[in-house]
Amino acid sequence: MNLVFQVNIPHKHHLLKDDILVNQPTHAQISQSGFIEYAEWHDADYMFVEEAKLDEETTGLRYPHYYERYQIFTDPYFDQYEKILYVDSDVYPHKIRPNIFDIEGELICMPERAEYKGNYFPSFMKKYSSAWNEIHVCFDKHEIDITYFDDGQIRWYNTGVMITTKNMRKEIRENFLPFTEFKPDKHTMNEFIHIDEMWWILMLTKNNLLDRVTELDNIWNWTGSSAIKGNLMLGDFPEFANFLHFCGGRRKQMMITL
Repeated sequence: MNLVFQVNIPHKHHLLKDDILVNQPTHAQISQSGFIEYAEWHDADYMFVEEAKLDEETTGLRYPHYYERYQIFTDPYFDQYEKILYVDSDVYPHKIRPNIFDIEGELICMPERAEYKGNYFPSFMKKYSSAWNEIHVCFDKHEIDITYFDDGQIRWYNTGVMITTKNMRKEIRENFLPFTEFKPDKHTMNEFIHIDEMWWILMLTKNNLLDRVTELDNIWNWTGSSAIKGNLMLGDFPEFANFLHFCGGRRKQMMITL
């Protein structure tokens, strides 16, 4: 049996809308509705988690809610599933019928350099940028050598859409450092917001798992255009895109039109 898994820990400013207490922001509700349908179509279970298991006091993490997605690795409960698809709560299944579970691989996710050209381009791709330097400082601190693609970009994988097998999840649980041992420099955390992916890439690199990653095509993690007019994105999502990822800031507001 397979599972579609989502998690979103609501920020306080999302909890009150028109004086009514709501559990999730609108974009997360839309994403949830879409992936419930997607799971049903492909005969998979579905789970949405909105209660935090991690906190700053016990983990030492400044942004523990970013790490909640990794409970599919840390919690043995999920061993009952052969494959798990994790998707961010700002992703929408534009197409229901293409089955992402048919993709073969132990760990399947999109390299950051496959982001749609002209869209959000991670600053750490630029050599000697502040984020680039922060990544090197963090890797040096943990005495891990960074690996690069042939074009010199850091081997970095987006976790917004990710599939893992049971055996891979068990291997990760046995070998990855716990969150409490990941101590990034707090002075860098404001600059590099995707701090949980720092832990993720550190551990994949340390445990020689990068070569076992199957690269997901960006049609499964399509981020569209960065052009924004007012509060709405000028959408240019192509018909061939399977999953639409409204990542970053005001793009999420575009989801209310779906």
